[in-house]
Amino acid sequence: MRINLRLPWSLSPNDGPTLTLPAEIWRIIFRFAARSEVSFAVDYEPFEPVKEQDPNPAETSRRGRLHLATGTALSLVCRCFRAMVVEFLYEDVRICDARGLESLMWGLAGKPVDGDASLGSYVRRLEIPARRTSAAPSRAILPSVLDGTRTCLLELLAHLPNLEILVRPSLVLDTATMAFWTSLASPCLIGHCLLPNLRRLEWHETYVDAMSSGGLSLQDIINCAPRLSYLSLSSDGSTRIAELALPSGLRTVRLGQISAASSRDGYASRAGSMRCHPAPAPTPTPKSTQVSRVTAPASPHPGLRHLVLYPPPPASNLLACFPGSKTLRVLELAFAPQLTLSLRVLHALTGLEELAFHLGAPEITQGTSSLTGVKRVRVKVDPGQWRLNKPVLRNQVDVLSGETFPALDEVVLYDRTGWFLAREVGRDAVRRLVAKGCRVVDEDGEMVRARV
Repeated sequence: MRINLRLPWSLSPNDGPTLTLPAEIWRIIFRFAARSEVSFAVDYEPFEPVKEQDPNPAETSRRGRLHLATGTALSLVCRCFRAMVVEFLYEDVRICDARGLESLMWGLAGKPVDGDASLGSYVRRLEIPARRTSAAPSRAILPSVLDGTRTCLLELLAHLPNLEILVRPSLVLDTATMAFWTSLASPCLIGHCLLPNLRRLEWHETYVDAMSSGGLSLQDIINCAPRLSYLSLSSDGSTRIAELALPSGLRTVRLGQISAASSRDGYASRAGSMRCHPAPAPTPTPKSTQVSRVTAPASPHPGLRHLVLYPPPPASNLLACFPGSKTLRVLELAFAPQLTLSLRVLHALTGLEELAFHLGAPEITQGTSSLTGVKRVRVKVDPGQWRLNKPVLRNQVDVLSGETFPALDEVVLYDRTGWFLAREVGRDAVRRLVAKGCRVVDEDGEMVRARV
C-alpha cells in the first residue's frame, strides 16, 4: 500500500450485496486482487531478488498501483468486503511524504469499525521514506524541521504492534526527502521497545544521511528490536558492521555495498569488540518498557547462520568481522559479474556447510586446500543478466567436480529457462558431478538428468 494523499476513510459503505460464496473463497479472491507482490519472508531464502536489480521497475510499480486501486475499490463496496480486504491493503505500507504520513495516522487513530481490529494491527511491512515511482511532482506540504507538531517515527511505530519488516531505503539528495526524514527521525528512540515483533530490518544508507539532521541511527532501531533475526545493510556512509551491537537471535546478515571507508583499517582488529544483545523471552512488551543493554556478551553473533555477501574487495574482507564463524552454516555470494573470488577467503568459516553463488558471477577459483565441510552448493544461472563464456563455465565445473569440495553430496541447480542444460558444458557438468557421487537437483528438489 503506497500512501501519498488522503484517502476517503470517512466513507461508510452500505451493507451491499449478499455474499453467496464462503468467506474462505472470497478471502482467496481478495488476496489475489489486493495483496502486495513484495516478499514477506523474514527468514533466509536463497537468491532472494534485490529491488535495485529489478529488470522492469516501471512494470512492478504499475502492478503495485493496480493492486492498491483494486483493493480500495473493493473496500467501498460493502462492509463485508471491507472487513476482508482491509487486511491485505494494510499488510504492506509505503510512505512517500509528510502528507501521506498524516493521512495514514488519521486512519490509524480512528476507532475500529464493527468490532474489527485496529488498522495498525494489520501492518506487517513498512517502507519509509519510500521512493516515488510516479513522474508527477509532489504537492505535499513539507514539514518544518522545527515543527514539533508533526508525526514522528516514535508515534507511528506505536500504532504498529505486529510490524515484522522495516525498510529504510537510501535517502536521495532531494530537499523534500531530506526534510521529511529529518522531521520524522528527530525524536530519539533510545529507551523504548517499540518493535517487539520486528524480525527483518533493511537499512540502506548513503552519504546523504550525514547531511540530514535527524537523530535516528541504525543502532537505535536495532536496540528497539529484541527479536531481530535478519539484517540487510547497504552503506556507502560511515556505518561499520563491526561496531554494531546486534541481538543474539540474529540469524541472517546481508551486506550490500560497503564503502572502503566503512570496511578498511581495523575491521579485523575491531572484530573482537563486536557486541551482542541477548534476546529476551518473546513475551508481550509494553510500549513504555525500557530496553536493557548488555555490552559484554560471552561471544559475538552466537546464532548467526546465513551470510549474504557482495564479494568484490573490500567487502570480501568483512568475513574477518565475524569471529563467530564456527556457527555460520550458509554463505551466499550475491550476483557480481566480471569479478573473481578465491575460495581461500572461505577457510576461516570452519562451520560452513552450504555455498550459494551465481554461475560465473563472480568467477570462483580453487583455493590452496579443500573445503571439507561444504556438503551442498546452490548455483543460479542468470543468462539474461550475464553473458557467460565457455572458459568461465568450464572452470566453474572443474571447481565443483574437483578436490575443492571433497564432501559435496548435493548440487542444487537454479535454471528455470533450461539454458545451462541445453548446452553441452551443462550436460557434461551434470555427468561429472553424478560420477563424483553428487545428487544434482533443481530448485524444486527434482532430480536433474543430463540428456545425451
